[in-house]
Amino acid sequence: MNAPTDLRPRLHAMWASVVGYWETYADELDVMRADVTAAILARAALAPGYRVLETACGPAGVGLTLLVSARRPPD
Repeated sequence: MNAPTDLRPRLHAMWASVVGYWETYADELDVMRADVTAAILARAALAPGYRVLETACGPAGVGLTLLVSARRPPD
């Protein structure tokens, strides 16, 4: 089995190779996933004072939607 340190450079290279696609299609992906994003946010039932860590959500549609709806900058 590979050590975690062996995997890190490969994962970095893989994500670096696709980042341009995320940038190019971010708006399109947000439109395609709008219903899913709305369902995630409704299910989360967030309230004032809650903190959210948004990780690995593509071009950050869910996280940005949270920020816009809360009308506050990230911590």
